[in-house]
Amino acid sequence: MFPSYVDHCLKKIGLIVLEGVDEMIQLKNGIAILPNGVVYLNDVLFAGSPGEKYSKLPVGRTDYEQIIECIPVSGCSLNDPDNPITYKEVRIVEKTTNHVLHTYDQIIRLKPATLKAKNMCESSIFKKFYDVANHYDVNGKILSTNLRNGELLIRYKRTRVDENGYPLVPDHVTMQDLISYYVRYKLFEQLWNTVTDETYNQIQGKMQYYEQKYNESLIIARTEMLAPSFEQQKEQLLLRRNKFRRNYNIR
Repeated sequence: MFPSYVDHCLKKIGLIVLEGVDEMIQLKNGIAILPNGVVYLNDVLFAGSPGEKYSKLPVGRTDYEQIIECIPVSGCSLNDPDNPITYKEVRIVEKTTNHVLHTYDQIIRLKPATLKAKNMCESSIFKKFYDVANHYDVNGKILSTNLRNGELLIRYKRTRVDENGYPLVPDHVTMQDLISYYVRYKLFEQLWNTVTDETYNQIQGKMQYYEQKYNESLIIARTEMLAPSFEQQKEQLLLRRNKFRRNYNIR
């Protein structure tokens, strides 16, 4: 129950921390299974099947930490937001030694075909790829495509968790108070729903007390945790100033 209480508090504040992940998944008969915890599915690339470009691996090593490298075609700039990126190959590389474990050179970008798939995109960048022929759809954890067999490179965002799979909690006294009051409130609520003797009124009083403290802590946490930093305020002011200058042609 405790992880669900923590998750509830984070969602109430709107403070869920996400991390970007690149991952290869198997595509069989047009169906692939998405990993657990996908919040945004931002890009789907068909990578075909591994080619024969393997390098020899060091003898005795089995603990490889792999990373994925995407090599853009010539003329595509990774820093140009108006230029859709296309790739000539995808490499699976051993992180420490840079040994290439697999190379995929049949890279095909897929576009979201339905409103449900589009809503899983974090932004509207997929609109730049409306002219591609191949597509995918998402239904729960099932990703279906018009391509049949191979592997898919998916770029998605998931909730950051610790080694035990629990969501990360900011190390802040306000957050600690919020979770503490919410857990106590829910515990006394469960007791209040089960007792029928003379302790009923006492438990109800404690439940209402911790509910009030939780609501007060929630307001404080939203104010403190979501308040923009000085650097963020400075950046927003600069953006507004530049926009004003452009609109009124002021140099």
